Amino acid sequence: MNVEYLESLALKSLQGYHINHVKMNIDGLSRLERNLHISLDERIRVIQEKFPQQKLIIAELGNFITTTIDEFNNIPNIIAFGIDLDHITINNKQDRKHLIRANIESMLEIPENTFHYIISHNCMEQTNLRKSLLEIYRILKPRGHADFDIASWYNYIPELIKNPVSPYMKVISMSNKFEGTLPQLFALIKEPRAGLEDVQRELVYLRFELDKP
Repeated sequence: MNVEYLESLALKSLQGYHINHVKMNIDGLSRLERNLHISLDERIRVIQEKFPQQKLIIAELGNFITTTIDEFNNIPNIIAFGIDLDHITINNKQDRKHLIRANIESMLEIPENTFHYIISHNCMEQTNLRKSLLEIYRILKPRGHADFDIASWYNYIPELIKNPVSPYMKVISMSNKFEGTLPQLFALIKEPRAGLEDVQRELVYLRFELDKP
């Protein structure tokens, strides 16, 4: 994937839109780590091992008002892009050539197999999950990885069950007391077992992971 193409796509995607520039102290990477309960240092290390001697191309979905992309781009051997649609409000610290205005449900100008890693917080539940999950799968490189949450995910069980990418997904409770596949999660909900009361409560907040084979 030509990074210059993505940068030109970013600048082109913002043309013609009124953009509000804001000074907001919304932290980026630490916010993602805190809300998704992951170590980004560890995650990046694992992905770099899959793709040795390559610069990682990373995307965050729904992020323009944070400082995430500039923070990612300060890490050696990483090139990061933000993808957002509804909020044409940009933190004044962000570099516009790495911000792509696109509909997460249909990112047609982004070629398939583009990103090594995709991350998102507080975004997916605002989309059509069938479409957005298929798009994440499409633009991930083979052996690429995605981390995201889905607020009130239990309201979207039919969409998750029927989604073609569900076999490549797993879920982790935020304290890591539960880790399993979507069928295992749904079976636990339908047939709760004695001794799992604490896990049941913690299933309200989950991290979803997608690995593209």
